[in-house]
Amino acid sequence: SQGWRLLFDGTDSSEWRGYRAEKLPPNWRIADGSLHGEEGTALVSAEDYADFEFTFDWRVAEGGRGEVLFRVSEDEASP
Repeated sequence: SQGWRLLFDGTDSSEWRGYRAEKLPPNWRIADGSLHGEEGTALVSAEDYADFEFTFDWRVAEGGRGEVLFRVSEDEASP
């Protein structure tokens, strides 16, 4: 953590919620210290941030699709 605010520590998903939702959607789960998602609701951070550095590792299965979107408005039907 070294002074950074961690949004995921490998066990606690409370810093994340579903797009236009209050909880982690059922298409997301924690396994082996990682967040795993399947097609369905996107994740957003539980809080809004004005300035940030976002660092993460990710992996997508062959034929899968992965996206990272920033500054998304929840006023729209999809991010």
